[in-house]
Amino acid sequence: MKKTTQSLLAALLFAITFSFSSNASHLMGGEIGWRCVSGGQYLFKMKVYRDCYGIPFGPPVSLDVHNYPGLTTITMNLISQTDISGFTSCDSCGGAIGTSVGVVEEFIFESNPITLSGTPPTQGWIFSYSNCCRNTTIDNLVGASSGSLGFTLRTIMYSVNGQSANPCYDSSPDFAEKPATTTGAGYDFHYTPFANDGELDSLEYTWAKPLDQWTGGAWTTTNPFPLTFSPGFTYTNPIPGPAFHPLNSGVTLNSHTGEIIFRCFTPGIFVAVNKVTSYKCGVKCSEIYRDMRFAIIPGNYLPDSITLNSPPVITPPFIDPNTSLPTLYDTVYEGDFVTFPINAIDFDFHSVTLEAAGSQFGGGFTDTAAGCLIPPCAILNPPPPLNNAISVSTTFQWQTTPDHLGMNYYCAYMPNTHYFLIRAKDDFCPVHAFSIAVIAITVLPPLPKPVVTQSNDTLQTASITGYGYQWYKNRFKIPGETSNAYKTIAQGYYQVRIVDTTNNSGNYSDSYHPVFTGINSLDKNTFPFIVSPNPSKGKFTLSDFNLNNFELTVTDRIGKIVYQKTFSNYNSNTLSIELKNENDGIYFVQLKSDLKSYQTKVVIRK
Repeated sequence: MKKTTQSLLAALLFAITFSFSSNASHLMGGEIGWRCVSGGQYLFKMKVYRDCYGIPFGPPVSLDVHNYPGLTTITMNLISQTDISGFTSCDSCGGAIGTSVGVVEEFIFESNPITLSGTPPTQGWIFSYSNCCRNTTIDNLVGASSGSLGFTLRTIMYSVNGQSANPCYDSSPDFAEKPATTTGAGYDFHYTPFANDGELDSLEYTWAKPLDQWTGGAWTTTNPFPLTFSPGFTYTNPIPGPAFHPLNSGVTLNSHTGEIIFRCFTPGIFVAVNKVTSYKCGVKCSEIYRDMRFAIIPGNYLPDSITLNSPPVITPPFIDPNTSLPTLYDTVYEGDFVTFPINAIDFDFHSVTLEAAGSQFGGGFTDTAAGCLIPPCAILNPPPPLNNAISVSTTFQWQTTPDHLGMNYYCAYMPNTHYFLIRAKDDFCPVHAFSIAVIAITVLPPLPKPVVTQSNDTLQTASITGYGYQWYKNRFKIPGETSNAYKTIAQGYYQVRIVDTTNNSGNYSDSYHPVFTGINSLDKNTFPFIVSPNPSKGKFTLSDFNLNNFELTVTDRIGKIVYQKTFSNYNSNTLSIELKNENDGIYFVQLKSDLKSYQTKVVIRK
C-alpha cells in the first residue's frame, strides 16, 4: 500500500472514529524549575505547552509564591515561543483546527535573578502558576467537557538540614526531553523524560495529582483542589488499561529512570502528572512536577489490529559477547575512545527523522568541551536532527576519561553508566510512529581502587611514581590538592583519584569520613561519654564525661555545623542538648578539649 493511500485511509478512519472539539480551552502541560546563578541568586524557568487551536497565550505571566513571608509573586519574562508540532504531529500551529491533535506550541519563561533568604518550612516554599482553562477534550477527568477545569503547575523547594537558602546551593532537576506524548493507538509507547540534576542528587520518579486553578488563600492539600479522575482511572493509572480494551497493557513508570511504557488501543486524551523528587544524602531538597497530556490517536491500526504503519527500527550498535546478539549496552575502559554508527530505517518506506538527548551529549551535539554534565562530552557526526528518505545514520564519538568513572560516597553514588537517548520517527499521518533506543555505556577503571588511610588529621594513599593525585570533598574537587596526602580541616566525605600519567587511566577511592583527632590522638575504641537516648527525637543527654573546659560541636552528615558551644569550668558530668529544627538522620557529636577530641554518632528519628 502506498503512502498516499495509507494517509487517506488513516485520515478517514480518524474522522469517523474520533473527534476533538475546539473552544477556548488550550493549556495541556508544563513544568517549573530553578537554578543557582552567580551571586548565589535563583533564576526560575517555566515551560508551558498549549494546543495551537486554542485561544492565544502569553505575557504577562508570574509565579505565585507560597509559605515565603513577604514575597507573593515572581515576574516571568517570555524567552521563546516555538511551534514544536513537528515533534509528534502532522500539522503545524498555523494550520491548526479543532480536529488537530498534537499541534503544540512551547512557551519558555524566565525570571530575573532573585535572592531568597531564610530556611524553607517543613512544607517547603511552593512556586506555582495557575490558569482558568484546561482542554475540554480530556477523557480521564470528571467535568472536563464543561470547560470548568483549571490548571496549576507547581514546584517545591525544601530545606536541607536547616541550611540557609542564601546563597543558593541547590538547583532543581530539569527535563532534557520534551513531552513527546502523542502516539498512535496500538503502538508500543516508550518515553523517558531524562531529568538531570547538576549536583548529582538522587532522583525518584512518581505519579502525582493534577490540580485545579489556585484562586487565592493558603496552599493546602485541598487548595488548589486535586482534580477527580473518571471511573476506571486514578492519578497512578492515568492511561486506559485492559478494562477498556483487552489488548491494552496498562501504564508503568520506572521510579529510577522515569521511563513510561504502555500499549493502548483506546483513543482519547489523558492527563497525567510526573513528579521528580531530588535527595541530598537521603534528605529531600526539591520536587518538580510535569503536567502532561497523552493523546492516543486512531488511524494506525485497522479494526482487526492489522497495522497500517510500523515505527522505524533503530539498529542496536553493539554485540553481546555472551549471547552474540545485538544489544544497546556496552562496557569500556576509562581512557577508551568510543565510536560506533547509529542507524535507523523505516521498512514502510517513509522518511525518517533522527533525534537525540542525554546529559552527556555536548552542546549542539558537536561540542566536546561544554554542554554536558561531565566533559569531555559525547558528540554525533553529523549532528541531529537529521532527516532522510527511508533511512538515516550518524556516528557517535566520545573520549572517556577518569572523570567518567563512578564515585561511591557514604550517602550518594554517581554511576559509571552513562545513558544516551536516540529517537527515530517517520512522517506517517495522522500521527508519526516513533521508536526510542536508550544506549548505555559503562566506564570501568583499568586500575585498582586506591585505599585511603588516616593518620591524625591527614588522609593519605600510597605514593606511586608516575601517578597523579586529586582529592575531592563531598563530590567536589579540592583545588590544588594533588599529592598523595591531604590534611583535613573540616568534616566531610573525602575521596582521592589516582591517574597514571603515561596513559591518563585512573580510579577513585571509596568515600572516607575522617574522625578528627584534635591535638593528640583519638582513642577510636573508647568514648568518654554516653549519648542517650540514641536514637532520639532531637533531645538527648551526654553523660559520664570528665571535662571542665571543652568545645561541643554537632554536625550533620555533610559536615554542616548544626550546634556549637564552648564550655568553661563546667562542673557537671551530664549535658542536655536539643536540636529542634533538624531533620531525621545521622549526626556527629564531638567533644574537644585542650588535650583530646572525642566523637560519636547520634541518630535523630522524630
